Order: sequence, then structure tokens, then C-alpha cells
Amino acid sequence: MFGLYQLWSIDVGSGIMIQFHVLSFEGPDAYACAGGLASRISGLTTALAEQGFDTHLWFIGDPDLPGREANGRLQLHRWCQWISRYHRGGVYDGEEGKRADFASSLPPLLVCEVLLPYLQDRENHCIIVAEEWHTVDAILYLDWLLRRAGMRDRVTMLWNALVLQSNDPCEFVNLFSRVQADPAEDRAIRLHGKQTAQQYAWAHIIRRNFLPRLQLGAATLS
Repeated sequence: MFGLYQLWSIDVGSGIMIQFHVLSFEGPDAYACAGGLASRISGLTTALAEQGFDTHLWFIGDPDLPGREANGRLQLHRWCQWISRYHRGGVYDGEEGKRADFASSLPPLLVCEVLLPYLQDRENHCIIVAEEWHTVDAILYLDWLLRRAGMRDRVTMLWNALVLQSNDPCEFVNLFSRVQADPAEDRAIRLHGKQTAQQYAWAHIIRRNFLPRLQLGAATLS
């Protein structure tokens, strides 16, 4: 769909080169924003790119925008656009069809046209971050393709999902209703949540926690 990519990476220590790929339904487009996931993904990918890492975000983007868009070291890949053109209600309109297409069409292109050419250099390594349950089938397919190509050890895969404490949705609804019924508690939760979020802004997390671990891992591999 997009052809071969010319990619650049930054050295994070001991000659190890890291490239990031983030898989998510939601993303920075208005079409792809449905909640906090879009904000989290946009913040993560922007912060990684600002730290000098080549970062690719694969998401269900606006069908009327370019399929691929570069912004410095951050590249946006808008997937399932042919489906989204028939579902104008947003990222989760036509959800099942998008999920199936995301899982079946994205992994082969990502592996064959991006990961394998990049990993021909033995000093290169990729990190794939998959968000929420919609990406499960895609990440499993990626794992199988990379194992078949003998490159699984060169790629670190992470999957992040929001999981309730139980399978009963009433648990969340009851907690939410309680907060709505108590304005003072609602304000207190929002205040403390904002203070906590400020301590864990993506740029601070990456500089304080993530980069030192990458450098330590690079030193171990060297």
C-alpha cells in the first residue's frame, strides 16, 4: 500500500538502534478520538519522537487524510481507511470489520516492508507496543510472522490493556454513579488525578525511567 520505507534511527548506547511501532485503534485524528486512549497514545508517540526515536503510529485514522503522514521522527499510518469511508461515525463505527482488517492486513506489510529491511542491520532492534484488546489478533499474527522469519528475538513486544477488576460491568457503573452523586468527591478525585498525571507526563517518564533501562539493556547486549 505504501511501498518500502526509508527509515532512520538514533543510537541509544553501545551501537544499539531502536525503532518504535505503536499499534492502536485510537489516535490523534478527531475521527480516531473516543476517550483517554487517544490522548495517551498521542502523548507517548510524540514524546518518543521528541526524544529522537523513529516512531510509527498505526491506527484507525480519518479516511479523508493521507494514508501516511510524517512529522519529524513521528510517522502516522492511517489504517482501514477503505472501511472508514463507509463508517463516518468515528473510530469504533464498523468496529468488527476494522478489527479484522487491522489484524489481517497490517502485520504482513509491517513485517515485510518495514521490520525485516530494518532488522537486516544486526545492531537494529524494534519495540512494538500494542494497545487494548482490539490489537490482540494483530500482535499474535506479528509474533508468528517474526518467528517464521527468524527475527522474533530482535523485536520486543508489549501489550497494554485496561482490565476491570471483574467481568461485571455493573462494578464500573456503580463506582461511576457514586462519584457523580458526590460533587466533593468528584472534585477531589479530579484534583489528585491531575497532580498524579503531572508527575507522570510521558516526556518525564521516558527520560527518567525508560531511557536508562534502554541504555542498560544495550550495555548488556554489547
